Amino acid sequence: MELQQNPLYFGYIRKLKWQTSRLSAGTLIWRRFPFGGLAKFQRSRKLPAVTETVTVLKSLGIKNLAAEPDNCVTQDDFDNFVAGLRSQGVRMNRDPFLPTKSTVVDLNRTEAEIFSGFSPAKRRNIRKAVKNGVSVRQSGSISDFIRIKARSAGMLGSLTTYGLSEIYEVMGPRRTAILLAGIPRGPRLLTVAGVFIITVAPRSYYWVAGSIRQGKQAAAPSLLAWEAIRIAKSRGCRIFDFVGVWDERIPRRNRNWLGFTRFKEGFGGTDIYYPVVR
Repeated sequence: MELQQNPLYFGYIRKLKWQTSRLSAGTLIWRRFPFGGLAKFQRSRKLPAVTETVTVLKSLGIKNLAAEPDNCVTQDDFDNFVAGLRSQGVRMNRDPFLPTKSTVVDLNRTEAEIFSGFSPAKRRNIRKAVKNGVSVRQSGSISDFIRIKARSAGMLGSLTTYGLSEIYEVMGPRRTAILLAGIPRGPRLLTVAGVFIITVAPRSYYWVAGSIRQGKQAAAPSLLAWEAIRIAKSRGCRIFDFVGVWDERIPRRNRNWLGFTRFKEGFGGTDIYYPVVR
């Protein structure tokens, strides 16, 4: 089960003013807006019957659906599901809210084996960060991470940190980790990068990350990701999910992801693809 079908996630969603309704194959989240309404059915390992889905949507007065199932659902089965819903007047959202492709690292290996699976450039960057004096610490305050993420995102800071306080409140410190990277600046450490991960075994999620210029120059993001992988493994997770890379099946979408896609792929993961609305 992926995070989007976990009961804890629904607690987070409700804090953002979304509601939930149960289908036989999973949970639907929905919200009404002035222009109508939107329902999302995300990361379910099975597809519900078309008739059941249409009945629930009609009961909610919603015609717009974003369906983004788990990668174990085949594209052919999903195509049939989408065609059936469209024939009943459901408007299928074509712009995904979740990544359509990700890369995941197998944690069922020793740390040495995982590290050796990184690209040579990635291993060099991690060693470079250590040589540059980058230190990593865990923080118990989501505000610490929000500050560095907002600084790294510039004018988009408030958009990139939306919902972080709420999901941290729901998941709590046992299921999350806030890692901050600092570099020496006189007698103090300057925080230059951070990563927020969610660990719900057997999967850990590289949920949000950010770095200012000095952090990138010191290769802090690579060291942070390596430390996040180590924490996930220590907590019993078997998969480390980098949560989204550029999808070559949809080449015109998210081209601004190409940079961090190269960054994530350097950790030697396996690509996974989710069905898409066509």
